[in-house]
Amino acid sequence: SQLLGYSHVNDEAGMQMPHVSLWSLNDVRIMLNCIQNSTPMRHKRTHFVNIPSYGIKFFEFAVSLLSDKLKDRVMFHRTSDELMKHVDPAILPKEYGGTVPLRDMIEELKRNLLKRREDLLALDDMWVDLHALEKNDINQDLHSTAGSFRKLELD
Repeated sequence: SQLLGYSHVNDEAGMQMPHVSLWSLNDVRIMLNCIQNSTPMRHKRTHFVNIPSYGIKFFEFAVSLLSDKLKDRVMFHRTSDELMKHVDPAILPKEYGGTVPLRDMIEELKRNLLKRREDLLALDDMWVDLHALEKNDINQDLHSTAGSFRKLELD
């Protein structure tokens, strides 16, 4: 999943002006910083659909705070039909032009998560002892060298 990344679809049909007014500019900045720098996944594409006209400026402002890389991965769609031009309908819920009802998709996800419950819980027990790596590292000086050696040329 990290190589391919995740695509997100956000339906903003129920968004009202009071929802927008709950967010200060600083709240928006902090939230986007977390999404951009702290979310342990690759954001392949983020789609926003059914944004009310008063919400467009809010989302445009929010996107302006993202890195150039993520800005290019955000798309706005007025309708589900427009969304289907960019997302394969086979993976969309029936409510957005696909064939499987959203409720069934959610139930399938729950079943899959329950099957992998032990594996998922085991992730909480993982850790790395960085101190142990530092003690026994013969090439410690190499790790402190800054830069990339992909294009290093030696005479």
